[in-house]
Amino acid sequence: MSTNILRNSAMLFTFCCFMVLSSSHANELAQKFNLGMSKHNAIQYYEMKSKIINKNMDGTIKSTDILLIMLKWEPAVLTASRQDEFTCLQFSLTLGDTANLIIPALKNWKYAFDENGIDSKGQVFGIDHGKFEKLHDQNGLVLQADMAYHVYNAFIDFHSFCNVFAEPAENGSVKQLEKIGDKVEHYASHSQPPTNLGSHFKEGSHLKTGKLHFHWKDYPW
Repeated sequence: MSTNILRNSAMLFTFCCFMVLSSSHANELAQKFNLGMSKHNAIQYYEMKSKIINKNMDGTIKSTDILLIMLKWEPAVLTASRQDEFTCLQFSLTLGDTANLIIPALKNWKYAFDENGIDSKGQVFGIDHGKFEKLHDQNGLVLQADMAYHVYNAFIDFHSFCNVFAEPAENGSVKQLEKIGDKVEHYASHSQPPTNLGSHFKEGSHLKTGKLHFHWKDYPW
């Protein structure tokens, strides 16, 4: 895959694969594994939950927001556009102690995934910025700019993990993790993806990542 950008914080990213095996399976840990297999070309469904912890100035927790995204993936071999297509079946928010909120504009929204990372309009993964302008919940209340950005960023995070970190590449990817103890610096380290989003974040805004490590560990239960 030629994707060369991601959405993540500028930090040391550690990817850990935990395995719990009995002593009779100790020899199995010494063998090589294949984490570089391609996804099965069939319709698949995904659910991702993100938790945002809001803190007071003294570091204490003020509130917690939860974003839940449900997606359907249709691989390129099955679509007329010959691109991977995703459909957002539902996007919901739980802001602090409020009841679950649905975002009507995103229900059954379909978009084509751009595996090159940034499309001709400068949009990450080809995700339309305009879709996230003036989002409102099912009660008609407009989402604040920061929350609208978090909603947009949920899609970016999903594709970063599923279409960048989890995809094999010839160098610096899960493909190079062949046995327990292997560590690899991901090819997306030190990237600088744009973070502009319509009127919320102007062009020129970007996120600079640090070193991203994948480390396959056997967890000592």
